[in-house]
Amino acid sequence: MADQSPPIVVIIAGPTAAGKSNVAARLCAQQKGMIVSADSVQAYRGVQIGANKPSLEERKETPHILIDVADHVENYNAAEWREDAIHCIQTLLGQSNPYQQEAIATTPAASSSRRAQIEEYIQQARIDKGYDCENEAKEKETILPVVCGGTMMYLQWLVHGKPDAMRPTPKAVEISYKTI
Repeated sequence: MADQSPPIVVIIAGPTAAGKSNVAARLCAQQKGMIVSADSVQAYRGVQIGANKPSLEERKETPHILIDVADHVENYNAAEWREDAIHCIQTLLGQSNPYQQEAIATTPAASSSRRAQIEEYIQQARIDKGYDCENEAKEKETILPVVCGGTMMYLQWLVHGKPDAMRPTPKAVEISYKTI
């Protein structure tokens, strides 16, 4: 039996304008990878100011996933981003999630539609980049997921999971609004 190394996922994090995207793009070019954006502003369609989204040319050169995936009026949060990011990573690594079929049954329609668009984007990017080759076992070649961005809460949730904190009670929420 061949010795299989565990899959690698690269995470590049840091402050604004530190050069994260350039490093990620160079790594993707060298290692056959795709960027999974961990930027909370870039996720929204129609939001351009303060987003520093890669141009269409940059996206063609290095595919960026999870950019423009939510409408600007949607409540797209860290929990949804985490689920989308895990889905992207598993798709790029050619892994199937044993809970995926169960999750699909309980996934809201907006999330299902978003995931379908994400999968379509990944598939098209594979074709455009020539990554859709199959090996002898007819399995898709794995792609290096490079998670890149400066939204530390997103990255914390991805690496460590959802926080264990209790939800505030309705009374606490009401009091906090009264003090504002």
